[in-house]
Amino acid sequence: MGNDCELLIYKRKILNGTKDMQIQEGLCILVQEGKITDMIVTAKNPLEDLRALRNLEMVVTGGTIIDHPKIKKRKQVEAELDKFL
Repeated sequence: MGNDCELLIYKRKILNGTKDMQIQEGLCILVQEGKITDMIVTAKNPLEDLRALRNLEMVVTGGTIIDHPKIKKRKQVEAELDKFL
């Protein structure tokens, strides 16, 4: 998995530190038992192309897993964000 997990790990470092997370061979992350983390999963690496964030494979929030979430898209917001791509 390697680079596919860098954004997630980076975001986690900024928000909460990594004291309850570890990177393991063949796995993206390991969250310590009893800990809850929020994350998104994308098929492509958003560090290489931010458009990867338009199609989420999974969202984990508050211990709930949402497979292939349907995202409410707003044309005006997308148009503004497209300026950065």
